[in-house]
Amino acid sequence: MRHFPSPLSRQHGLATLAVALIMLFLMSLLIFNTSSGMLLELKTGNNQYYQAKALEAARGGVDYTVSWLDVSGNYGGLAWSSDATGPSGNNQRAVLPSSVASQTLGGYSVAVTLWRNSANTSILEVRAIASGDASATVRQKIHAKTISFNVSSVPPLIINGCLSGVTGNPDIHPANSGDVVIKSSQASSCVVPGHLGMNGGVTEGNVFATSAWDYVFATSKADMKELAAQSSTDAIYYYDSSNPFSGNWHDDVGTASSPGILIFDTGAGCPKINGNVTIYGIVYYAAECGSDQGWGNSTIHGSVVSEGSITKLTANTDFYPWPGGSVPSYTIAMDLAKLPASWRDF
Repeated sequence: MRHFPSPLSRQHGLATLAVALIMLFLMSLLIFNTSSGMLLELKTGNNQYYQAKALEAARGGVDYTVSWLDVSGNYGGLAWSSDATGPSGNNQRAVLPSSVASQTLGGYSVAVTLWRNSANTSILEVRAIASGDASATVRQKIHAKTISFNVSSVPPLIINGCLSGVTGNPDIHPANSGDVVIKSSQASSCVVPGHLGMNGGVTEGNVFATSAWDYVFATSKADMKELAAQSSTDAIYYYDSSNPFSGNWHDDVGTASSPGILIFDTGAGCPKINGNVTIYGIVYYAAECGSDQGWGNSTIHGSVVSEGSITKLTANTDFYPWPGGSVPSYTIAMDLAKLPASWRDF
């Protein structure tokens, strides 16, 4: 005899199947949501990774540009044009070589521009924009310390005061008769050459009313001191009360192609320059040194700048103007300092 399942048994089977299907649906939904979350996290992680790479590429573009600017002659050779489309506060843009303006770092293209304000040309701003899988922009302000001048030409002697008491046989050798070889902040009558051979050179008085430093240099003393500290190969020497000089100066300074600057500021001592020394460039003495400049057997190609009256100039020193009477060309001295809190990324 055959037995058939009861209707109640068939209903139990359908209920089990329905529960199983519901559980399968819920598990599938849970797995889908979990996978979506994982995909979103993966996508977010990739975005952060690409963004970090873009930011590092932009930073690298800034660092490369700063390093390029610090190479001898690169900054001084830049051409600037009026452009108000750059970062706020700048109105001039530099023409950078293509190797600097268009860089490739870590698979990202980095476009670099260099800006400044005509009212304060020592503050530069580098902007680097990296583009690729993500994009990032970095801006960095830099203080460019360079040697610059307020005058286009300097005579062999610049005195913030008078000249007197010259003995021995020092000589000034002008390029042409009638050239100005001494400039003073005082009247010409205050400059008494005495035994100083002028050789056809003349004196010009009442030339400036500021300090001799400010008349000659557009670079501050603080910046000049930093330049001297960071770049000894540029033949820039800076002495003051924190770094005094003992004894007399017996070393050559600079060359015809690479002139030097020798500075004895307040508190440095007042060394005499003697002992068959040849100097190419500029020598600066603080006001306290006017009565101590008794030199001997030395040759100066350039200029001696005295912050005070010179009342003692002896022996057989020879003064020659820089060729053409212009200031020497200082193109190798530069120091770049990133300004704190000026770095920005976007």
